[in-house]
Amino acid sequence: MLTGVTSNTKHNYQLGAGLVCTGFSNGVISGIIGATRGGGSFTAVPTIRQPEVDGLPDNTKDFKIIDFWVATLTTTIFEATETSIKLALAGGSASTSASVTTITATQGIIPTASYADLWWVGDTSDGNKMAIKLSNALGSNGFNFNFVDRGEGTFELQAIAHYSVDALSTPPFTIYLDKTTSPTSAVALSSIAPADGSTGAVATVVLTFNNAISTENVFITLASDGSIIAGTKAWDSTRKILTFTPTTAFTAAKHYVNIVSVVDIYGQALANTITDFTVA
Repeated sequence: MLTGVTSNTKHNYQLGAGLVCTGFSNGVISGIIGATRGGGSFTAVPTIRQPEVDGLPDNTKDFKIIDFWVATLTTTIFEATETSIKLALAGGSASTSASVTTITATQGIIPTASYADLWWVGDTSDGNKMAIKLSNALGSNGFNFNFVDRGEGTFELQAIAHYSVDALSTPPFTIYLDKTTSPTSAVALSSIAPADGSTGAVATVVLTFNNAISTENVFITLASDGSIIAGTKAWDSTRKILTFTPTTAFTAAKHYVNIVSVVDIYGQALANTITDFTVA
């Protein structure tokens, strides 16, 4: 029996509904829009034409022109959040007071800030990822909220990718087949600065890992009372170097660096550990 199945088939099919998010880089997902129901769909439809030339039949090779693409992502959103509702509304504004968030739709010219990259990311049978990026996505069919007796409210999200004025020849969508190889080594902390047990002036704390990191919960505390030091964390483009910068300068005291819940892009977890430094 003829079949298209080959020895590679087991590595190349997509599994499950995947998810919709605002960021995907180096295997790391960020900005999940929310849970969905019933999966969804992505379509990319070109507008194709052929010049009208006497004697030239329709559908002649090498005479076709793609003028533009319309790329659309459609799914049913299960979670009603500020992010998902504003996406459906093609922008809008939101304000929160006393734990109540008020969302207001926009009207008139849609501001640039309302356009945002949108991703669909799904698992593949070989343990990797398939991803589709819609550049400058914007909700296109409004907010249609459906609620039922003895059920849950949902709304359809339809987002359309948009061209950038400075890149009109670049289609506003990209499809990725992530074939990242298996890790060659277990996840590890390669270095930390300041070094464990060191004393001296400290402006930032920098942790370097051997593999790209997906999630973490790194925080710094005062040794004297366990209070958490406020600050910001930033990754480099490889997701291997994490820099912590305190909101205010470290005080002259002993500090602990709590390296907790670190998981690399291969799903490998690093054992929780604590290092210390003293600011003098």
